[in-house]
Amino acid sequence: MERELGVPAGEVQERMAKLYYEHGTTLAGLVHEGHAIDFAHWHAAVHGTLEYADLLGPDPALKEIVERMPPERWVFTNADAAHAEVCLGLLGLRDCFKGVISFESIMKQAEEKGVGVGRVVCKPQRLAFDLALEAAGCAEASRAVFMDDSRRNIEAAGAAGLRTVFVGSTDKCPGADVAVTSLHELPGVAPELFRPPAGGSR
Repeated sequence: MERELGVPAGEVQERMAKLYYEHGTTLAGLVHEGHAIDFAHWHAAVHGTLEYADLLGPDPALKEIVERMPPERWVFTNADAAHAEVCLGLLGLRDCFKGVISFESIMKQAEEKGVGVGRVVCKPQRLAFDLALEAAGCAEASRAVFMDDSRRNIEAAGAAGLRTVFVGSTDKCPGADVAVTSLHELPGVAPELFRPPAGGSR
Protein backbone atom coordinates (compact mmCIF):
# COMPACT_ATOMS: atom_id res chain seq x y z
CA MET A 1 0.00 0.00 0.00
CA GLU A 2 2.89 2.33 0.72
CA ARG A 3 4.69 1.66 -2.55
CA GLU A 4 1.75 1.24 -4.91
CA LEU A 5 -0.88 3.55 -3.42
CA GLY A 6 1.20 6.13 -1.59
CA VAL A 7 -0.22 5.39 1.85
CA PRO A 8 2.21 6.75 4.49
CA ALA A 9 4.12 3.92 6.16
CA GLY A 10 2.87 4.85 9.60
CA GLU A 11 -0.75 4.52 8.48
CA VAL A 12 -0.56 1.24 6.59
CA GLN A 13 -1.36 -1.18 9.42
CA GLU A 14 -4.30 0.84 10.71
CA ARG A 15 -5.64 1.31 7.18
CA MET A 16 -5.31 -2.38 6.38
CA ALA A 17 -7.10 -3.38 9.58
CA LYS A 18 -9.95 -0.95 8.91
CA LEU A 19 -10.47 -2.18 5.37
CA TYR A 20 -10.24 -5.81 6.47
CA TYR A 21 -12.85 -5.46 9.18
CA GLU A 22 -15.21 -3.40 7.05
CA HIS A 23 -14.96 -5.35 3.78
CA GLY A 24 -13.63 -8.86 4.48
CA THR A 25 -10.19 -8.27 2.98
CA THR A 26 -7.93 -5.27 2.49
CA LEU A 27 -8.17 -5.80 -1.25
CA ALA A 28 -11.97 -5.74 -1.19
CA GLY A 29 -11.85 -2.51 0.78
CA LEU A 30 -9.48 -0.84 -1.64
CA VAL A 31 -11.66 -1.79 -4.61
CA HIS A 32 -14.70 -0.48 -2.74
CA GLU A 33 -12.89 2.84 -2.30
CA GLY A 34 -12.44 3.03 -6.07
CA HIS A 35 -8.81 1.98 -6.45
CA ALA A 36 -7.98 0.20 -9.70
CA ILE A 37 -6.10 -2.89 -8.54
CA ASP A 38 -4.33 -5.45 -10.70
CA PHE A 39 -5.38 -8.52 -8.73
CA ALA A 40 -2.56 -10.78 -9.89
CA HIS A 41 0.02 -8.13 -9.09
CA TRP A 42 -1.57 -7.50 -5.69
CA HIS A 43 -1.45 -11.15 -4.67
CA ALA A 44 2.09 -11.59 -5.96
CA ALA A 45 3.24 -8.57 -3.97
CA VAL A 46 1.43 -9.57 -0.77
CA HIS A 47 2.47 -13.22 -0.78
CA GLY A 48 5.80 -12.77 -2.49
CA THR A 49 7.36 -11.52 0.76
CA LEU A 50 6.35 -14.57 2.79
CA GLU A 51 8.99 -17.02 3.98
CA TYR A 52 6.73 -20.01 3.42
CA ALA A 53 9.24 -22.64 4.50
CA ASP A 54 9.69 -20.90 7.85
CA LEU A 55 5.95 -20.79 8.45
CA LEU A 56 4.72 -24.18 7.30
CA GLY A 57 5.90 -27.77 7.18
CA PRO A 58 4.53 -31.31 6.79
CA ASP A 59 1.82 -32.25 9.27
CA PRO A 60 1.20 -36.01 8.98
CA ALA A 61 -1.24 -36.01 11.89
CA LEU A 62 -3.38 -33.34 10.25
CA LYS A 63 -3.26 -35.21 6.95
CA GLU A 64 -4.56 -38.35 8.64
CA ILE A 65 -7.39 -36.36 10.22
CA VAL A 66 -8.36 -34.72 6.94
CA GLU A 67 -8.32 -38.04 5.08
CA ARG A 68 -10.79 -39.49 7.59
CA MET A 69 -13.35 -36.86 6.63
CA PRO A 70 -15.86 -37.56 3.82
CA PRO A 71 -14.16 -37.35 0.40
CA GLU A 72 -15.94 -34.22 -0.90
CA ARG A 73 -13.34 -31.90 0.63
CA TRP A 74 -12.58 -28.44 -0.72
CA VAL A 75 -10.38 -25.53 0.26
CA PHE A 76 -12.33 -22.25 0.24
CA THR A 77 -10.01 -19.26 0.56
CA ASN A 78 -10.01 -15.52 -0.07
CA ALA A 79 -6.40 -15.92 -1.21
CA ASP A 80 -5.23 -16.60 -4.74
CA ALA A 81 -4.82 -20.16 -6.00
CA ALA A 82 -1.02 -19.97 -6.13
CA HIS A 83 -0.80 -19.12 -2.44
CA ALA A 84 -3.19 -21.94 -1.54
CA GLU A 85 -1.21 -24.45 -3.59
CA VAL A 86 2.07 -23.52 -1.92
CA CYS A 87 0.56 -23.81 1.56
CA LEU A 88 -1.10 -27.15 0.81
CA GLY A 89 2.12 -28.48 -0.66
CA LEU A 90 4.23 -27.52 2.34
CA LEU A 91 1.68 -29.03 4.73
CA GLY A 92 1.59 -32.23 2.70
CA LEU A 93 -2.14 -31.82 2.06
CA ARG A 94 -2.27 -31.09 -1.65
CA ASP A 95 -3.81 -34.46 -2.54
CA CYS A 96 -6.35 -34.37 0.30
CA PHE A 97 -8.80 -32.04 -1.41
CA LYS A 98 -10.95 -32.26 -4.50
CA GLY A 99 -10.07 -28.71 -5.40
CA VAL A 100 -9.41 -25.14 -4.32
CA ILE A 101 -12.14 -22.50 -4.44
CA SER A 102 -9.94 -19.42 -4.60
CA PHE A 103 -10.13 -15.69 -5.15
CA GLU A 104 -9.85 -16.19 -8.90
CA SER A 105 -12.50 -18.89 -9.16
CA ILE A 106 -15.05 -17.01 -7.04
CA MET A 107 -14.48 -13.83 -9.02
CA LYS A 108 -14.86 -15.75 -12.29
CA GLN A 109 -18.13 -17.29 -11.11
CA ALA A 110 -19.43 -13.90 -10.05
CA GLU A 111 -18.47 -12.39 -13.39
CA GLU A 112 -20.12 -15.19 -15.36
CA LYS A 113 -23.33 -14.75 -13.39
CA GLY A 114 -23.24 -10.97 -13.63
CA VAL A 115 -23.24 -10.56 -9.86
CA GLY A 116 -20.83 -8.69 -7.65
CA VAL A 117 -19.92 -6.35 -10.51
CA GLY A 118 -17.40 -3.69 -9.54
CA ARG A 119 -16.46 -5.25 -6.23
CA VAL A 120 -14.45 -8.07 -4.78
CA VAL A 121 -16.55 -11.09 -3.81
CA CYS A 122 -15.08 -12.79 -0.75
CA LYS A 123 -15.85 -14.23 2.65
CA PRO A 124 -17.75 -13.22 4.75
CA GLN A 125 -20.18 -12.08 2.04
CA ARG A 126 -23.21 -14.34 1.63
CA LEU A 127 -22.67 -14.28 -2.13
CA ALA A 128 -19.22 -15.81 -1.71
CA PHE A 129 -20.65 -18.71 0.31
CA ASP A 130 -23.42 -19.27 -2.22
CA LEU A 131 -20.91 -19.38 -5.07
CA ALA A 132 -18.58 -21.68 -3.16
CA LEU A 133 -21.36 -24.14 -2.43
CA GLU A 134 -22.29 -24.12 -6.09
CA ALA A 135 -18.67 -24.69 -7.13
CA ALA A 136 -18.45 -27.63 -4.75
CA GLY A 137 -21.65 -29.11 -6.14
CA CYS A 138 -23.44 -28.83 -2.81
CA ALA A 139 -27.13 -28.10 -3.35
CA GLU A 140 -27.99 -27.91 0.36
CA ALA A 141 -25.92 -25.70 2.66
CA SER A 142 -26.91 -27.80 5.66
CA ARG A 143 -25.00 -30.75 4.21
CA ALA A 144 -21.71 -28.82 4.24
CA VAL A 145 -19.26 -28.28 7.10
CA PHE A 146 -17.24 -25.06 7.02
CA MET A 147 -14.06 -24.65 9.08
CA ASP A 148 -12.33 -21.30 9.55
CA ASP A 149 -10.30 -19.28 12.03
CA SER A 150 -12.23 -16.06 11.37
CA ARG A 151 -15.13 -15.34 13.70
CA ARG A 152 -16.83 -13.20 11.05
CA ASN A 153 -16.57 -15.96 8.46
CA ILE A 154 -17.98 -18.51 10.88
CA GLU A 155 -20.90 -16.26 11.77
CA ALA A 156 -21.63 -15.66 8.09
CA ALA A 157 -21.40 -19.35 7.25
CA GLY A 158 -23.75 -20.22 10.09
CA ALA A 159 -26.23 -17.62 8.84
CA ALA A 160 -26.00 -19.21 5.38
CA GLY A 161 -27.03 -22.56 6.85
CA LEU A 162 -23.70 -24.39 6.93
CA ARG A 163 -22.52 -26.41 9.89
CA THR A 164 -19.43 -24.68 11.27
CA VAL A 165 -16.19 -25.35 13.10
CA PHE A 166 -14.36 -22.37 14.57
CA VAL A 167 -10.62 -23.02 14.79
CA GLY A 168 -8.44 -21.05 17.18
CA SER A 169 -10.27 -21.16 20.49
CA THR A 170 -12.63 -23.39 22.42
CA ASP A 171 -14.82 -20.34 23.06
CA LYS A 172 -17.63 -20.55 20.54
CA CYS A 173 -18.31 -17.45 18.51
CA PRO A 174 -21.74 -16.62 17.05
CA GLY A 175 -22.62 -19.15 14.36
CA ALA A 176 -20.18 -21.80 15.56
CA ASP A 177 -21.44 -25.35 16.09
CA VAL A 178 -18.04 -26.59 17.24
CA ALA A 179 -14.97 -24.73 18.51
CA VAL A 180 -11.44 -26.13 18.78
CA THR A 181 -8.03 -24.64 19.42
CA SER A 182 -6.57 -26.80 16.65
CA LEU A 183 -7.95 -29.13 14.00
CA HIS A 184 -5.94 -31.86 15.70
CA GLU A 185 -8.61 -31.79 18.43
CA LEU A 186 -11.54 -32.21 16.06
CA PRO A 187 -11.91 -36.03 16.03
CA GLY A 188 -12.32 -36.06 19.80
CA VAL A 189 -14.74 -33.13 19.85
CA ALA A 190 -16.88 -33.93 16.80
CA PRO A 191 -16.44 -37.62 15.90
CA GLU A 192 -19.64 -37.52 13.85
CA LEU A 193 -17.76 -35.56 11.17
CA PHE A 194 -15.52 -38.53 10.43
CA ARG A 195 -15.88 -41.82 8.65
CA PRO A 196 -15.36 -45.00 10.70
CA PRO A 197 -11.80 -46.37 10.51
CA ALA A 198 -11.26 -48.95 7.77
CA GLY A 199 -11.97 -52.47 8.91
CA GLY A 200 -14.15 -51.60 11.87
CA SER A 201 -16.50 -49.20 13.55
CA ARG A 202 -15.76 -46.50 16.11
